Amino acid sequence: MSYVVCPCCEFHIEVDDPNGDSHLARLVVCELCGVSFDYDQRSIHESPFSLVCACCDAGMEIESPQQARLAGWTRLQSAPDLPMANWLGVCPDCRES
Repeated sequence: MSYVVCPCCEFHIEVDDPNGDSHLARLVVCELCGVSFDYDQRSIHESPFSLVCACCDAGMEIESPQQARLAGWTRLQSAPDLPMANWLGVCPDCRES
């Protein structure tokens, strides 16, 4: 078994060979913090972190997944195909609505 490292909490998650079938996107959900990410597209971590709320336009002031979680954001997930951010989540204000 191989493992990938959660981009949020750095927890090691066991997975099948990440190099096998590398053309397939594989979604992983971290058991520790709940962040989901595609582990065959790890290049997103080379880009600066950017976040947007799925329900409003909040998030550009957040600098890391850890900061987002501490601020009360939920449902954080890698979103490399978004035009305005590379992470998507639900901000504390929208979560309470």
